[in-house]
Amino acid sequence: MLNEVLENIGFSQKEVSVYSALVELGPQPVSVIARKAKLNRSTAYVVLESLLRRGVISKFTRSDI
Repeated sequence: MLNEVLENIGFSQKEVSVYSALVELGPQPVSVIARKAKLNRSTAYVVLESLLRRGVISKFTRSDI
């Protein structure tokens, strides 16, 4: 259901995969998010940047935790 809603508001399939992984996993390294979303790490970085620009996720570093 979440996937349908995200697609209806204009998320790409890769954005849906990454966002869904984030909802399930919470804050994680990109490698973990990429694995869960079934994307390679470099693609996950691009998708995460897209989600950041949309304002639907936030970015932080380990020192912020």
